[in-house]
Amino acid sequence: MNRIRQYFTLLSHSTNPKNKLQEAIWDLFNEESNKVTDDLELFVVRMKNSVVKLCE
Repeated sequence: MNRIRQYFTLLSHSTNPKNKLQEAIWDLFNEESNKVTDDLELFVVRMKNSVVKLCE
């Protein structure tokens, strides 16, 4: 899971959210990372689905 956290931090360019969208996505990240082991592809799919739902 550390690898996924590193990718997320790299892609978001921050370890601290700077706005509400980043904060919401960071919350989703933490929620999803508790459910998924170390399968990066599954994690990405779950995050994409969660972000789409968040933006609806």
